Amino acid sequence: ATLLLAQAVAPTYSPDSLVNAASGWPQFSPNTIATLYGENLSYSTASLNRGSDPPPQLAGVRILLDFDSAEILYVSPSQVNFRIPPNLARSTVQLTLVRDGRSGPTIPLPL
Repeated sequence: ATLLLAQAVAPTYSPDSLVNAASGWPQFSPNTIATLYGENLSYSTASLNRGSDPPPQLAGVRILLDFDSAEILYVSPSQVNFRIPPNLARSTVQLTLVRDGRSGPTIPLPL
């Protein structure tokens, strides 16, 4: 019953919960690592295996930046670390976290 309840709850986060993983500030550029904090972001904790290519999905979690998938490095129920694709040339992209097909809110990520 607990898993079914968790599956019914969408991921939650806000623009204020998105930071640069290195500085902790909301300043971003292509090819940097960002951290998104929130609730119900993942059902489990998982990280990228050392030496592996970062996947577009980890433990059922994807980060979409407009229509591009970010490389996922780490997921937990309250935190996701991801690499902003190096080829993004727009000044702002729209970020959406998708967990096993269930989307959280779409928020701006200024570059």
